Amino acid sequence: LVNLVLSSLHNSNICSENINFKCEADNTCCKTSNGYICHPIINGSCCPDGKDACDNGYYCDGSKGNRCVKKNNVK
Repeated sequence: LVNLVLSSLHNSNICSENINFKCEADNTCCKTSNGYICHPIINGSCCPDGKDACDNGYYCDGSKGNRCVKKNNVK
């Protein structure tokens, strides 16, 4: 039973300690105006509205309509 509990903890992301909402371990959890949502991206970054997320290594440029931009792409 202990192994089962530990296994389930390793396979999920707790989005917030204040509520009982979890995403799968290979998802990114983002906060929206209506709560939380899971995006099928590992270690992604959430857009400001939480409705979209970018792959690891990218950030969401909200000024460009939630366009994902590579982090080292400096203009």
